[in-house]
Amino acid sequence: MTIDPQLSLVSLRNEIRGLGHTAPSSAAVVLTDARIIADRADSPSLHALRTCVNGGLELSQTAVDTLG
Repeated sequence: MTIDPQLSLVSLRNEIRGLGHTAPSSAAVVLTDARIIADRADSPSLHALRTCVNGGLELSQTAVDTLG
């Protein structure tokens, strides 16, 4: 899995953290309180975040499987 250079860490009011993605025409963030905020439903940034999160979950499961 390659790291997307458009990913970023987000902090709202220095209280709520999250993972963000920005592109020239879109933006989205997944916050630690489970909120997902995007500029629109078909946001390319939202798609990129979903891909990143799903890839991380697959990597985590692979790591767990190799330990078990």
